[in-house]
Amino acid sequence: MFKGLSKWLFGSTEYQILLIGNDASGKTTLLYRLKFGETVTTIPTIGFNVETVEYPRGWKWTFWDIGAGCNKIRHLLRHYITPNTLVIFLHDCDDPFRQEFPDWMGVFLDDMIKREGKYLWILFNKQDTLPPDDDGEFIGNVRKMYEDEMSRYKKDICYKILDHKLSAKTGEGLNELLVELHNTMSTSELNSRRQLKSVSNPNVHQDALSREQLKSLIEKEGREDTIDAQAFWISFLEADLSAWDHRSHLKAGYIIAVESAGKGESIFTTADTFIAHLKRLKEMQPDKFRNTEHRTMTIFWLVQLQLAIWNYKLDKQLDQFPSRDDFQEVLLHTPSLRDTKLWSIYYTKDRLFSREAREVWTAPDLQPFPVLQPSPAPDASAPGTQEDPERLLRFGFAVTQHIMASDLRRGQVIKEALASLQATTIRLRAKDARIPPYSETQAYFWIQIAHAALRSLENGDNPSESMMEKASPVLPPAQLSFSNFTLLFDITPETWKKYYSGKVWESIAARREFVPPDLKPLPNLIGVSSEAYEKGVM
Repeated sequence: MFKGLSKWLFGSTEYQILLIGNDASGKTTLLYRLKFGETVTTIPTIGFNVETVEYPRGWKWTFWDIGAGCNKIRHLLRHYITPNTLVIFLHDCDDPFRQEFPDWMGVFLDDMIKREGKYLWILFNKQDTLPPDDDGEFIGNVRKMYEDEMSRYKKDICYKILDHKLSAKTGEGLNELLVELHNTMSTSELNSRRQLKSVSNPNVHQDALSREQLKSLIEKEGREDTIDAQAFWISFLEADLSAWDHRSHLKAGYIIAVESAGKGESIFTTADTFIAHLKRLKEMQPDKFRNTEHRTMTIFWLVQLQLAIWNYKLDKQLDQFPSRDDFQEVLLHTPSLRDTKLWSIYYTKDRLFSREAREVWTAPDLQPFPVLQPSPAPDASAPGTQEDPERLLRFGFAVTQHIMASDLRRGQVIKEALASLQATTIRLRAKDARIPPYSETQAYFWIQIAHAALRSLENGDNPSESMMEKASPVLPPAQLSFSNFTLLFDITPETWKKYYSGKVWESIAARREFVPPDLKPLPNLIGVSSEAYEKGVM
């Protein structure tokens, strides 16, 4: 919901992109279309423009739009190149006098190699101006021209020519560009992390397949997999599968993960469902389905599947989650799922294949992966944004769950979360004045309330003796969804009124810093409500 939390959920990755091209090729128009989602009237760039474009799941791309009106500026382009910079060259399809390889590009590419720049993309802008009858032939000829010229640099520069229909002015093709950026860079990041970990971890496999190789393998297996999702699921329930390999595991996990995502269930609940099926399969066909129960491995792959499902939904701009029948497309969208040793960038063998990891969820020892409960940020630009009365309670719940699921210091997590909430609130209020202003007191109050409630589950504590006498086994806090949290505890958006008067709660001082309650102290523990026991929630 907030940027600080999205860093926890999805990680935060930032990249620098250098945007170049002939003058008037549409670089600045492209930049501000990406930034603001609308056409901005521009003038020829003198110097440079720089903007950071954000993408769901914590990705940020800093675009440098360098003016190309004179040779003096072009000679300065080399100073913007680093080994990790992605250079995007924008070709103007609407300029009849510039349909050849620019003379200055040769010098630039030589400079790029000298500065160890490796990555170049070529895009064809203003395709909306081409005659519909021969636009395909035109783009084909231009693409061939660039392929011929770039072939001389293929040993030193990893280049890609994107010829999908693109118009910075209308916005056509920009979503495809962002998806391509995300897919390419996430794969590059995955490979770089794998290489980094292999230095200190000899267990990391060195023969990892590339994204394209994995996609080819998925396509081949997809052609061989002639069983539709419904038939597969029936065979799965009847323990009558012809094979129980990696793809079958993924397919079963995908179906379960899609249904769990639609219900808003936590990753641990999803894992319990999958493991229950594994036990059932073993009971029905012990010779075929051996003891493959491994809680940590199951959670790891379900996290990867849920990430893939959310990525697919967001990138395809779907209103709902993909269906069971979209399994192959989701795999192709996230080919890393086919990598059977994807776990090796997170775990050492000793850790993952320990008895403890088989029986209970065990945190990775190479780098963390999220306990996923995806909640992509709402579009602040959407008209008619309404204030959610549970917004701050959800915030406190998410922050507290994160603290309990991680080894991070509570104070530091809260500090970062409050700063993120403040920035988000300011941004939302700029679009809709009905959103209440940021209040440090209110934000911290809900964190403390959520902490007091979840702590009673974590430690098995309950202030009421009668409650404890009735209690069933304690629920791990990380397994709770927000809806279950509200069922267990008598906490509502009006709970603050038990502790604060309206005068203090809404005061200017309470906005600036935390102000203690004036009615009664904040609780250390909040027990499960008697109503929850009566309804059999516990």
